[in-house]
Formats: sequence, structure tokens, C-alpha cells
Amino acid sequence: MRYRQFDPAPALRPYIAAYWMVKGHSPHLETVNILPDGCVDLILNLGEAVRSNHQGVVLWQEKPYLVGTFLQMKANYQQGEIWMLGIRFKPGGFPCFYKQDAMHEFANQIFEFESKRFPDLQKLIQSPVKCLNHFFLQRLNPPRHSLHPLLSDIYQSKGQTQVADLCKRHFITERQLERHFKQQVGYTPKAFINLTRFQHTFALIQNNPTGKSLMDIAFEAGYYDHAHLTNDIKRYLLATPASLAMSQLSQTVAEGKFQSFIT
Repeated sequence: MRYRQFDPAPALRPYIAAYWMVKGHSPHLETVNILPDGCVDLILNLGEAVRSNHQGVVLWQEKPYLVGTFLQMKANYQQGEIWMLGIRFKPGGFPCFYKQDAMHEFANQIFEFESKRFPDLQKLIQSPVKCLNHFFLQRLNPPRHSLHPLLSDIYQSKGQTQVADLCKRHFITERQLERHFKQQVGYTPKAFINLTRFQHTFALIQNNPTGKSLMDIAFEAGYYDHAHLTNDIKRYLLATPASLAMSQLSQTVAEGKFQSFIT
């Protein structure tokens, strides 16, 4: 199984994290774990049907799907000829190209997407990156109240900030901020801050050459204590800290199948 990732055109990079492709043959049923990253994906399945553990959803051949923001790890089960193309939108990026209802209505959901709102299948197969760049450059239309400056602020703080402080720095009320986040990102600013902090912390756990204890990492990442971090690991990864070092989870991360939105 081969995973490849491609950068979008420079003008699209504030909104689209990557184009990606998974292609290969799996003779046995394979499980692919996907880390919650705050992103929205559009996926086109060109291979055999793929089943998700989320409500038994099946991604059928030659159909595009919208995968909303997830706040828990999810798994896909695939076997046979695998060929999937995807567009991973950064948090708040999807509404810059599609005028949808509030994004929180799509959170933790997978929907079949309208083919007429997706790039032409034949052009996409022939030249994926060129086709996607052309398609999304034509559709680019950021909302009036873009969250990009606030999201950048949260990234730079590595999730070590408070909603009230964020509002003061950007001259916005907490009520307005929450409404914009639900419309453009899919969940509350507090939930986004917490997920950003966990993304940073998980990277520290995975890249720990000096062998820091989980407690030391927790304090470095802004957690109150070891137990608080342990609870987040269970909440986001549905796993225990001990399993991170010995399970397929670590191998999956190393292979790049887990994608972080932190830049």
C-alpha cells in the first residue's frame, strides 16, 4: 500500500493542507487508523469498496464523499484493489470553496457528496494535481469573517491559550467566536484549542529521543497533570498511553497515515 501526498498551488495553501492518494493491493483485510486532526476531507474512491467503523458507512466505487471533522480516532477497513484520492482542507478551509450550512452539522459524519460539485472524474485521473488546482482556484471565495488569523494564533501557542484571551487579542466576543467556529470549523473554539494542544503533545510523545516521562511531557504541553493527558489520549485515540509504544498505532503514524494540521 502506497500513500502519497501533494502540495496544492501556493494560493490554495492557506485553506488546503494537501492532496493525497492511497493506491495498492491488500490481499487481506487491512485496518487504517485515522487521527482526529480538525480537518475536513473530500474523498473519491476509485478502488474497491471501503468500510468505515463509523456507523457502518461504506465508500463505494467512483463516488465522492465528504468526511466532516472528527474528534475521535476512526478506522477504515479495506481489502483488494485500493485507490483513493483525497483533498484535505485545513480547519476552516472548506467554506472557502463551498457554501454549506454550518459545518457543525457535518461533524463526526460521512456523507456522499454531489458529483457535480466535484472535479471531473476523467480529468482528475489523468492529471490529479493540475485538475484539483484549476478546480479549486476557480472556486476560491473566503468568507467575510475568516478565522485564519485566530487559527494561526492557536497554532502558534500550540493550544496553550484560553478562549477569553483569544477574544481580547482579536477584538471579538466569545459568542461571536463560537458562532464563527461552528459555522466554519465544525466545533467550538475550546474544543479546537484542546485538540491543537493534544496534536502538539502527541508529536512530543512520538518524537521523544531523551525518554521524557509522560508527566514531563504533560507539563511541557500545558496540561495540569499526568491524569489530564491520559484522559485526552483515551478520548482522542481510544487507547491507553502504554499502548502507544507497542501497538500498530505508532507504526501507522510513522507511515504518515495520520495527518496533523499543525504547521
